[in-house]
Amino acid sequence: MGKILKSIFAKILLTAFLISVQLIAQEKSTVPVLALSQSTQLYGMGQVGSAITFNDPSAFYHNPANLGFQSREINFASSFLTKEVEWLGDFGKGFPSLKTESFMLGYKFKGNPISIGFAHSKARYDFQTELWNPNTLLYPYYYAENFTKINTYSIGISYEYYAIFSLGFSNKVFENSLGGYTESGWRPYNRTSSAQDYGVMAVLPISKLWLENYNWNLQNDLKLKPLANFSIGISVLNCGEKIYYIDQAASDPIPKSARFGYNINLGLDLDYNDQKLNAINYFFIADAEDILIEQRDTNLDYQIEYQNILSDLKPFENLIQLKGTDRIIVHKSNRLELFESLYLTWGSYNWREQKMDVTSSGLGVSSNGLLKAINMIIRNDLIQFISNHFAIDMLIRLALKEQNTKLNFRQSICI
Repeated sequence: MGKILKSIFAKILLTAFLISVQLIAQEKSTVPVLALSQSTQLYGMGQVGSAITFNDPSAFYHNPANLGFQSREINFASSFLTKEVEWLGDFGKGFPSLKTESFMLGYKFKGNPISIGFAHSKARYDFQTELWNPNTLLYPYYYAENFTKINTYSIGISYEYYAIFSLGFSNKVFENSLGGYTESGWRPYNRTSSAQDYGVMAVLPISKLWLENYNWNLQNDLKLKPLANFSIGISVLNCGEKIYYIDQAASDPIPKSARFGYNINLGLDLDYNDQKLNAINYFFIADAEDILIEQRDTNLDYQIEYQNILSDLKPFENLIQLKGTDRIIVHKSNRLELFESLYLTWGSYNWREQKMDVTSSGLGVSSNGLLKAINMIIRNDLIQFISNHFAIDMLIRLALKEQNTKLNFRQSICI
Protein backbone atom coordinates (compact mmCIF):
# COMPACT_ATOMS: atom_id res chain seq x y z
CA MET A 1 0.00 0.00 0.00
CA GLY A 2 2.82 2.38 0.87
CA LYS A 3 4.48 1.89 -2.51
CA ILE A 4 1.18 2.59 -4.28
CA LEU A 5 0.68 5.85 -2.39
CA LYS A 6 4.26 6.92 -3.05
CA SER A 7 3.90 6.08 -6.72
CA ILE A 8 0.67 8.08 -7.04
CA PHE A 9 2.09 11.14 -5.32
CA ALA A 10 5.26 10.81 -7.38
CA LYS A 11 3.14 11.23 -10.52
CA ILE A 12 1.60 14.37 -9.05
CA LEU A 13 4.97 15.91 -8.29
CA LEU A 14 6.31 14.81 -11.65
CA THR A 15 3.52 16.73 -13.38
CA ALA A 16 4.15 19.77 -11.19
CA PHE A 17 7.89 19.60 -11.83
CA LEU A 18 7.43 19.21 -15.58
CA ILE A 19 5.11 22.21 -15.65
CA SER A 20 7.50 24.29 -13.57
CA VAL A 21 10.45 23.41 -15.78
CA GLN A 22 8.42 24.08 -18.92
CA LEU A 23 7.34 27.47 -17.60
CA ILE A 24 10.88 28.63 -17.03
CA ALA A 25 12.88 26.56 -19.49
CA GLN A 26 12.55 29.13 -22.23
CA GLU A 27 13.97 31.73 -19.88
CA LYS A 28 16.98 29.45 -19.09
CA SER A 29 16.89 29.79 -15.34
CA THR A 30 18.75 27.46 -13.01
CA VAL A 31 17.52 25.74 -9.80
CA PRO A 32 13.94 25.57 -11.17
CA VAL A 33 12.56 23.89 -8.03
CA LEU A 34 12.80 27.27 -6.27
CA ALA A 35 9.62 28.17 -8.17
CA LEU A 36 7.63 25.16 -6.95
CA SER A 37 5.09 25.64 -4.18
CA GLN A 38 5.77 23.76 -0.94
CA SER A 39 2.06 23.71 0.00
CA THR A 40 0.04 20.67 -1.01
CA GLN A 41 -3.16 22.68 -0.53
CA LEU A 42 -2.01 25.19 -3.12
CA TYR A 43 -1.10 22.43 -5.59
CA GLY A 44 -4.83 21.74 -5.69
CA MET A 45 -5.59 25.44 -6.17
CA GLY A 46 -3.71 26.31 -9.34
CA GLN A 47 -0.63 27.31 -7.26
CA VAL A 48 -2.05 30.67 -6.20
CA GLY A 49 -0.31 32.27 -3.24
CA SER A 50 -0.03 36.07 -3.13
CA ALA A 51 -3.23 36.78 -1.12
CA ILE A 52 -4.04 33.71 1.01
CA THR A 53 -6.26 34.29 4.08
CA PHE A 54 -7.13 30.73 5.14
CA ASN A 55 -4.90 28.70 7.43
CA ASP A 56 -1.98 27.05 5.65
CA PRO A 57 1.43 26.91 7.38
CA SER A 58 3.22 26.62 4.01
CA ALA A 59 1.44 29.52 2.24
CA PHE A 60 4.18 32.01 3.19
CA TYR A 61 6.45 30.49 0.52
CA HIS A 62 4.76 32.58 -2.22
CA ASN A 63 4.17 35.66 -0.05
CA PRO A 64 5.87 36.04 3.35
CA ALA A 65 3.36 38.77 4.29
CA ASN A 66 0.89 35.92 4.80
CA LEU A 67 2.70 35.22 8.08
CA GLY A 68 1.65 38.57 9.52
CA PHE A 69 -2.01 37.87 8.79
CA GLN A 70 -2.04 34.25 10.00
CA SER A 71 -0.20 35.15 13.22
CA ARG A 72 -3.32 37.04 14.39
CA GLU A 73 -5.08 33.71 15.07
CA ILE A 74 -2.41 30.97 14.97
CA ASN A 75 0.22 30.44 17.66
CA PHE A 76 1.76 27.35 16.10
CA ALA A 77 1.23 25.46 12.87
CA SER A 78 3.13 22.72 11.09
CA SER A 79 2.82 20.82 7.83
CA PHE A 80 4.83 17.94 6.46
CA LEU A 81 4.78 15.04 4.05
CA THR A 82 4.17 11.84 5.97
CA LYS A 83 6.83 10.07 3.87
CA GLU A 84 9.53 11.10 1.47
CA VAL A 85 8.26 10.69 -2.08
CA GLU A 86 10.52 8.46 -4.14
CA TRP A 87 10.61 7.91 -7.87
CA LEU A 88 10.06 4.27 -8.67
CA GLY A 89 11.80 2.41 -11.49
CA ASP A 90 12.38 4.06 -14.88
CA PHE A 91 9.48 6.43 -14.24
CA GLY A 92 11.62 8.62 -12.02
CA LYS A 93 14.73 9.13 -14.10
CA GLY A 94 15.64 12.78 -14.32
CA PHE A 95 12.95 13.98 -11.88
CA PRO A 96 13.14 14.72 -8.17
CA SER A 97 11.89 13.01 -5.08
CA LEU A 98 10.76 15.43 -2.42
CA LYS A 99 10.94 15.66 1.33
CA THR A 100 9.55 18.82 2.91
CA GLU A 101 8.33 20.18 6.22
CA SER A 102 7.48 23.61 7.60
CA PHE A 103 6.30 25.29 10.77
CA MET A 104 5.25 28.76 11.86
CA LEU A 105 4.96 30.62 15.17
CA GLY A 106 2.59 33.54 15.68
CA TYR A 107 1.87 36.01 18.45
CA LYS A 108 -0.75 38.75 18.75
CA PHE A 109 0.04 41.42 21.32
CA LYS A 110 -2.78 41.88 23.82
CA GLY A 111 -4.51 45.23 23.59
CA ASN A 112 -2.39 46.05 20.58
CA PRO A 113 -3.21 45.92 16.85
CA ILE A 114 0.17 44.34 16.04
CA SER A 115 0.91 40.66 15.45
CA ILE A 116 4.09 38.97 14.33
CA GLY A 117 4.92 35.58 12.83
CA PHE A 118 8.04 33.52 12.17
CA ALA A 119 8.34 30.48 9.91
CA HIS A 120 10.84 27.98 8.58
CA SER A 121 10.49 25.45 5.79
CA LYS A 122 12.93 22.80 4.66
CA ALA A 123 12.80 20.94 1.37
CA ARG A 124 15.11 18.49 -0.36
CA TYR A 125 14.77 17.39 -3.99
CA ASP A 126 16.81 14.36 -5.09
CA PHE A 127 17.04 13.76 -8.82
CA GLN A 128 19.04 11.99 -11.49
CA THR A 129 20.84 13.55 -14.44
CA GLU A 130 21.93 11.68 -17.55
CA LEU A 131 25.63 12.43 -18.14
CA TRP A 132 28.41 11.39 -20.50
CA ASN A 133 31.43 9.48 -19.22
CA PRO A 134 34.39 10.11 -21.59
CA ASN A 135 36.55 7.50 -19.83
CA THR A 136 34.66 4.45 -21.01
CA LEU A 137 33.14 3.28 -24.27
CA LEU A 138 31.31 0.34 -22.73
CA TYR A 139 28.93 2.46 -20.63
CA PRO A 140 29.25 5.99 -22.03
CA TYR A 141 26.01 7.20 -20.40
CA TYR A 142 25.06 6.96 -16.75
CA TYR A 143 22.69 8.59 -14.28
CA ALA A 144 24.29 10.82 -11.67
CA GLU A 145 22.62 11.33 -8.29
CA ASN A 146 22.17 15.04 -7.58
CA PHE A 147 20.12 17.12 -5.17
CA THR A 148 18.80 20.57 -4.26
CA LYS A 149 18.25 21.57 -0.62
CA ILE A 150 16.24 24.70 0.30
CA ASN A 151 15.93 26.26 3.75
CA THR A 152 13.53 29.22 3.96
CA TYR A 153 13.41 31.56 6.96
CA SER A 154 10.54 34.06 7.05
CA ILE A 155 9.15 36.85 9.19
CA GLY A 156 5.84 38.69 8.82
CA ILE A 157 4.18 41.49 10.76
CA SER A 158 0.65 42.89 10.59
CA TYR A 159 -1.04 46.03 11.85
CA GLU A 160 -4.81 46.44 12.09
CA TYR A 161 -6.35 49.85 11.57
CA TYR A 162 -9.76 49.24 10.01
CA ALA A 163 -8.02 47.12 7.37
CA ILE A 164 -5.24 44.64 8.18
CA PHE A 165 -1.87 45.49 6.63
CA SER A 166 0.96 42.94 6.49
CA LEU A 167 4.61 42.97 5.47
CA GLY A 168 6.89 39.98 5.06
CA PHE A 169 10.45 38.96 4.24
CA SER A 170 12.03 35.56 3.50
CA ASN A 171 15.62 34.46 3.11
CA LYS A 172 16.19 31.23 1.18
CA VAL A 173 19.48 29.40 1.54
CA PHE A 174 19.82 26.71 -1.10
CA GLU A 175 22.46 24.22 -2.15
CA ASN A 176 22.51 22.71 -5.62
CA SER A 177 24.70 19.67 -6.21
CA LEU A 178 25.60 18.65 -9.75
CA GLY A 179 28.42 16.50 -11.00
CA GLY A 180 29.91 14.76 -13.99
CA TYR A 181 32.88 12.98 -15.46
CA THR A 182 35.75 14.91 -16.97
CA GLU A 183 38.88 13.53 -18.61
CA SER A 184 40.48 13.45 -15.17
CA GLY A 185 37.55 11.57 -13.63
CA TRP A 186 34.43 12.35 -11.62
CA ARG A 187 34.05 15.90 -10.37
CA PRO A 188 31.23 17.20 -8.17
CA TYR A 189 29.99 20.76 -8.52
CA ASN A 190 28.23 22.18 -5.47
CA ARG A 191 26.88 25.67 -5.32
CA THR A 192 25.42 27.27 -2.19
CA SER A 193 23.67 30.59 -2.55
CA SER A 194 20.72 32.57 -1.24
CA ALA A 195 17.65 34.40 -2.49
CA GLN A 196 15.22 36.82 -0.90
CA ASP A 197 11.42 37.20 -1.06
CA TYR A 198 9.47 40.37 -0.25
CA GLY A 199 5.72 40.68 0.19
CA VAL A 200 2.88 43.01 1.19
CA MET A 201 -0.78 42.19 1.77
CA ALA A 202 -3.88 44.14 2.79
CA VAL A 203 -7.16 42.62 3.99
CA LEU A 204 -10.39 44.62 4.16
CA PRO A 205 -12.76 42.93 6.70
CA ILE A 206 -16.04 44.07 5.12
CA SER A 207 -18.37 42.15 7.42
CA LYS A 208 -16.56 43.36 10.56
CA LEU A 209 -16.61 47.01 9.47
CA TRP A 210 -20.07 47.32 7.94
CA LEU A 211 -22.10 44.13 8.52
CA GLU A 212 -21.44 43.46 12.20
CA ASN A 213 -25.04 44.14 13.25
CA TYR A 214 -26.66 42.21 10.39
CA ASN A 215 -27.99 38.76 11.27
CA TRP A 216 -30.92 36.44 10.66
CA ASN A 217 -32.62 34.73 13.63
CA LEU A 218 -33.22 31.04 12.88
CA GLN A 219 -34.57 29.81 16.21
CA ASN A 220 -34.02 30.55 19.88
CA ASP A 221 -30.42 31.81 20.20
CA LEU A 222 -29.28 30.54 16.81
CA LYS A 223 -28.34 33.29 14.35
CA LEU A 224 -26.89 33.43 10.87
CA LYS A 225 -24.42 36.25 10.10
CA PRO A 226 -22.87 37.33 6.79
CA LEU A 227 -19.12 37.08 6.19
CA ALA A 228 -17.23 39.11 3.57
CA ASN A 229 -13.56 40.02 3.14
CA PHE A 230 -11.42 41.32 0.31
CA SER A 231 -7.62 41.10 0.15
CA ILE A 232 -4.83 42.01 -2.22
CA GLY A 233 -1.20 40.88 -2.22
CA ILE A 234 2.07 41.61 -4.01
CA SER A 235 5.26 39.59 -3.70
CA VAL A 236 8.65 39.52 -5.41
CA LEU A 237 10.25 36.09 -5.20
CA ASN A 238 13.73 34.62 -5.66
CA CYS A 239 15.73 37.84 -5.79
CA GLY A 240 19.35 36.79 -6.02
CA GLU A 241 22.53 36.64 -8.04
CA LYS A 242 23.09 34.44 -11.09
CA ILE A 243 24.51 30.98 -10.46
CA TYR A 244 27.52 29.38 -12.13
CA TYR A 245 29.38 26.13 -11.51
CA ILE A 246 32.49 26.23 -13.70
CA ASP A 247 32.63 29.37 -15.83
CA GLN A 248 31.28 32.63 -14.39
CA ALA A 249 30.68 33.88 -17.94
CA ALA A 250 28.19 31.03 -18.39
CA SER A 251 26.11 31.84 -15.30
CA ASP A 252 22.30 31.51 -15.34
CA PRO A 253 19.67 33.38 -13.30
CA ILE A 254 17.46 31.77 -10.68
CA PRO A 255 13.65 31.87 -11.35
CA LYS A 256 12.89 35.39 -10.16
CA SER A 257 9.22 36.38 -10.43
CA ALA A 258 6.62 38.84 -9.15
CA ARG A 259 3.04 38.03 -8.17
CA PHE A 260 0.05 40.35 -8.03
CA GLY A 261 -3.24 38.95 -6.77
CA TYR A 262 -6.50 39.34 -4.93
CA ASN A 263 -8.85 37.22 -2.82
CA ILE A 264 -12.65 37.58 -2.56
CA ASN A 265 -14.07 35.80 0.50
CA LEU A 266 -17.82 35.35 1.12
CA GLY A 267 -19.62 33.17 3.64
CA LEU A 268 -22.08 32.69 6.50
CA ASP A 269 -21.38 32.23 10.22
CA LEU A 270 -23.61 30.41 12.72
CA ASP A 271 -23.83 32.16 16.08
CA TYR A 272 -25.25 30.18 19.01
CA ASN A 273 -24.93 31.50 22.57
CA ASP A 274 -22.02 33.70 21.47
CA GLN A 275 -20.24 30.67 20.01
CA LYS A 276 -19.38 30.94 16.32
CA LEU A 277 -19.12 28.23 13.69
CA ASN A 278 -18.48 29.06 10.07
CA ALA A 279 -21.23 27.33 8.06
CA ILE A 280 -20.02 28.10 4.57
CA ASN A 281 -16.94 29.91 3.33
CA TYR A 282 -16.05 30.58 -0.31
CA PHE A 283 -12.81 32.03 -1.68
CA PHE A 284 -12.03 33.16 -5.20
CA ILE A 285 -8.32 33.86 -5.63
CA ALA A 286 -6.43 35.13 -8.68
CA ASP A 287 -2.70 35.70 -9.23
CA ALA A 288 -0.80 37.20 -12.15
CA GLU A 289 2.76 35.89 -12.13
CA ASP A 290 5.35 37.94 -14.00
CA ILE A 291 8.52 35.99 -14.85
CA LEU A 292 11.30 38.54 -14.41
CA ILE A 293 13.83 36.93 -16.74
CA GLU A 294 14.43 38.16 -20.26
CA GLN A 295 16.57 37.02 -23.17
CA ARG A 296 18.17 39.82 -25.14
CA ASP A 297 19.69 39.33 -28.58
CA THR A 298 23.09 41.05 -28.63
CA ASN A 299 23.71 40.02 -32.30
CA LEU A 300 26.48 37.74 -31.06
CA ASP A 301 24.61 35.69 -28.49
CA TYR A 302 21.56 35.73 -26.23
CA GLN A 303 22.10 37.61 -23.01
CA ILE A 304 19.87 36.61 -20.09
CA GLU A 305 18.99 39.42 -17.68
CA TYR A 306 16.61 40.11 -14.82
CA GLN A 307 13.68 42.49 -15.39
CA ASN A 308 12.11 45.11 -13.17
CA ILE A 309 8.70 44.33 -11.63
CA LEU A 310 5.57 45.73 -13.33
CA SER A 311 7.39 45.48 -16.66
CA ASP A 312 4.90 43.11 -18.33
CA LEU A 313 1.73 43.26 -16.22
CA LYS A 314 -1.49 44.23 -18.01
CA PRO A 315 -3.92 44.78 -15.11
CA PHE A 316 -7.20 44.57 -17.04
CA GLU A 317 -6.23 41.59 -19.19
CA ASN A 318 -4.36 39.66 -16.49
CA LEU A 319 -6.30 40.43 -13.30
CA ILE A 320 -9.83 41.18 -14.56
CA GLN A 321 -10.18 39.08 -17.72
CA LEU A 322 -7.82 36.48 -16.17
CA LYS A 323 -5.97 35.84 -19.41
CA GLY A 324 -2.32 34.84 -19.55
CA THR A 325 -0.03 36.65 -21.99
CA ASP A 326 3.35 35.90 -23.51
CA ARG A 327 5.05 37.09 -20.33
CA ILE A 328 2.39 36.56 -17.62
CA ILE A 329 1.09 33.32 -16.09
CA VAL A 330 -2.43 33.71 -14.65
CA HIS A 331 -3.37 31.50 -11.68
CA LYS A 332 -6.98 31.29 -10.48
CA SER A 333 -8.65 29.18 -7.86
CA ASN A 334 -11.86 28.45 -5.95
CA ARG A 335 -12.09 27.11 -2.42
CA LEU A 336 -15.30 26.04 -0.65
CA GLU A 337 -15.33 25.25 3.07
CA LEU A 338 -18.33 23.62 4.80
CA PHE A 339 -18.78 23.83 8.59
CA GLU A 340 -15.00 24.13 9.05
CA SER A 341 -14.83 20.36 8.47
CA LEU A 342 -14.60 19.83 4.72
CA TYR A 343 -12.95 21.89 1.99
CA LEU A 344 -12.96 21.49 -1.75
CA THR A 345 -10.63 23.31 -4.12
CA TRP A 346 -10.39 23.66 -7.87
CA GLY A 347 -8.15 25.92 -9.92
CA SER A 348 -6.06 26.40 -13.03
CA TYR A 349 -3.29 28.45 -14.56
CA ASN A 350 -2.52 29.43 -18.13
CA TRP A 351 0.23 31.00 -20.17
CA ARG A 352 -0.31 32.02 -23.77
CA GLU A 353 3.33 31.67 -24.84
CA GLN A 354 3.39 27.97 -23.91
CA LYS A 355 -0.26 27.39 -24.97
CA MET A 356 -0.75 25.92 -21.53
CA ASP A 357 -3.92 25.58 -19.43
CA VAL A 358 -3.39 23.33 -16.42
CA THR A 359 -6.20 22.38 -14.02
CA SER A 360 -6.04 21.03 -10.47
CA SER A 361 -8.39 20.18 -7.61
CA GLY A 362 -8.28 18.99 -4.02
CA LEU A 363 -10.37 17.66 -1.14
CA GLY A 364 -9.52 17.98 2.54
CA VAL A 365 -10.94 17.51 6.01
CA SER A 366 -10.41 19.28 9.33
CA SER A 367 -11.21 18.46 12.96
CA ASN A 368 -11.95 22.10 13.75
CA GLY A 369 -15.65 22.16 12.81
CA LEU A 370 -16.57 19.04 14.78
CA LEU A 371 -14.98 20.34 17.97
CA LYS A 372 -16.69 23.72 17.64
CA ALA A 373 -20.09 22.08 17.02
CA ILE A 374 -19.69 19.89 20.13
CA ASN A 375 -18.74 22.93 22.20
CA MET A 376 -21.78 24.89 20.96
CA ILE A 377 -24.02 22.12 22.35
CA ILE A 378 -22.40 21.15 25.67
CA ARG A 379 -20.36 24.33 26.47
CA ASN A 380 -17.27 22.71 27.96
CA ASP A 381 -14.24 24.91 28.75
CA LEU A 382 -11.73 22.23 27.79
CA ILE A 383 -13.42 21.53 24.45
CA GLN A 384 -13.67 25.27 23.81
CA PHE A 385 -9.94 25.68 24.41
CA ILE A 386 -9.11 22.76 22.11
CA SER A 387 -11.47 24.00 19.38
CA ASN A 388 -9.96 27.49 19.51
CA HIS A 389 -6.32 26.42 19.55
CA PHE A 390 -5.93 22.99 18.00
CA ALA A 391 -6.83 21.49 14.63
CA ILE A 392 -5.66 18.69 12.39
CA ASP A 393 -6.10 19.17 8.63
CA MET A 394 -5.49 16.48 6.04
CA LEU A 395 -5.56 16.80 2.28
CA ILE A 396 -7.06 13.46 1.24
CA ARG A 397 -7.37 13.93 -2.48
CA LEU A 398 -5.38 15.87 -5.06
CA ALA A 399 -5.84 15.89 -8.82
CA LEU A 400 -3.37 17.70 -11.05
CA LYS A 401 -4.06 17.94 -14.77
CA GLU A 402 -5.42 14.49 -15.78
CA GLN A 403 -4.04 12.49 -12.86
CA ASN A 404 -6.56 11.62 -10.12
CA THR A 405 -5.49 10.25 -6.77
CA LYS A 406 -6.88 9.28 -3.39
CA LEU A 407 -4.30 9.37 -0.64
CA ASN A 408 -3.31 10.92 2.66
CA PHE A 409 0.01 12.69 2.32
CA ARG A 410 -0.36 15.97 4.20
CA GLN A 411 -0.94 16.64 7.86
CA SER A 412 -1.00 20.07 9.47
CA ILE A 413 -1.54 21.02 13.08
CA CYS A 414 -2.63 24.55 14.02
CA ILE A 415 -2.49 25.52 17.70
